[in-house]
Amino acid sequence: MNFPKIGLMDTINIEQLRKDYDLPPFRDYYNSMTINHFEMNKQAMLDRGITEPKLYD
Repeated sequence: MNFPKIGLMDTINIEQLRKDYDLPPFRDYYNSMTINHFEMNKQAMLDRGITEPKLYD
């Protein structure tokens, strides 16, 4: 499978592009990465008063 090498150039059609490359919807990807980042840095986040990840609606 070939992935674009110059980054995302067409943000308007991101969902179709992700589907074309058999990738999950952006919302699912973003929320998963946000949760992972929060969990990996949980103590630092809690020290800053951040008690939960802010997910994409």
